[in-house]
Amino acid sequence: ARAKAKVLGDDATGVGVSVGINIAVDNDTRALIADGANLTGGKDVTLSATASHVVNTTAEGGGLAKTGTGVGGALALTVADNHTEARIGTGAGLDVTGNVAVNASHHGASATTAKGDGTGTSTAVGAAIALSFVDDSALATTARDLTADGAVSFTASADGASKAEAKASAVGADAKKEEAKQGTKTGETATADKQAASAAGLANKQSGQTNSIGKKASTDDGDSGSSGDGEVGVGAALALNIASSHAEASIGSVHITAGGALKLQSENNMDAAAVADASASTGKDKDGKDNGTAVGIAIAINIADMQNLAEVDSGAIISAQGASVQALMKDVAGDSTHKIGASATSGASGGDTGVAGSFALNYAEAETEAEVAGGAVLNAGSGDVTLNAVSNIDAHVQAKAGG
Repeated sequence: ARAKAKVLGDDATGVGVSVGINIAVDNDTRALIADGANLTGGKDVTLSATASHVVNTTAEGGGLAKTGTGVGGALALTVADNHTEARIGTGAGLDVTGNVAVNASHHGASATTAKGDGTGTSTAVGAAIALSFVDDSALATTARDLTADGAVSFTASADGASKAEAKASAVGADAKKEEAKQGTKTGETATADKQAASAAGLANKQSGQTNSIGKKASTDDGDSGSSGDGEVGVGAALALNIASSHAEASIGSVHITAGGALKLQSENNMDAAAVADASASTGKDKDGKDNGTAVGIAIAINIADMQNLAEVDSGAIISAQGASVQALMKDVAGDSTHKIGASATSGASGGDTGVAGSFALNYAEAETEAEVAGGAVLNAGSGDVTLNAVSNIDAHVQAKAGG
């Protein structure tokens, strides 16, 4: 989804606002022997579910006012719910002469971007909000008894990457330059005050009355103590990313008899990030001097939940020639690290007063487990037994403010 609005105000006001919404829920991919289904005979039994989901949402808003207020606003929202499952449901046990393989492979990627830019000679406001809610998962499991003359394997492979990014900027235009651009044929500048005076002159001519304009339209009215003096630039950015990525290969409380080895493997790779960047600056007044107030506020919040589980549940009874139970890092294009973080950057410049504030929060829960639970029975015969869990995490937070 992409929304883009850019407005150029000829005179006093320019407002450009965009909203992009991407709702992608119930994205389910399944390979299953359903609960109650009966399968008899057969050699090799293979269940394989593979899915790839990419969701991009962008909103851009820009407002430019040559002589007044410019407002640019953008809201981008992503909601994605992606699940991949290979499952043998409840029912009568399977008895085959070959191998049993149950595989679920999942890829998820989402990017949510909001950009808001405002430019004005008196007031400039740039606001951007990026909101991302993303769930990715892969599951391979069985809920019924299995008997196979060959090997039995369950593999769940998942990777999920999500990012919410908000960029906002507010820039005060140079009043002197903008005034010059509005020049008349005689070389006079056409400010709002002069336009008002011209209108008053026309009214006087038509009505025969004497009318005057006692107050200037400019933010600089010559009264240095007035609250109307100076420019205001405000840039505000909020990025919120709430994401989960789960990979689970599991065996329930069932009986499994295999003539070959048992393999139970999960792998996961999760990237989750929230990035907020806000800047504000004021332009120069008619005398070429910096003036006004600039405010830049950036907030980035990232909440991530990663699970990578290879589990034999309590109550399971397994007989096989060797067993491997592993929860591993998934390699995605050479990357085998969970990267989870939040970054907020703000800046304010160019005015009498500059205020910049940044807040970054990163909260992550990561569980990686290869387990044969208490109460489970595993007879590996004369084969090797391996239990292995691997997790690599790069968690980072950065908050920078400059005024």
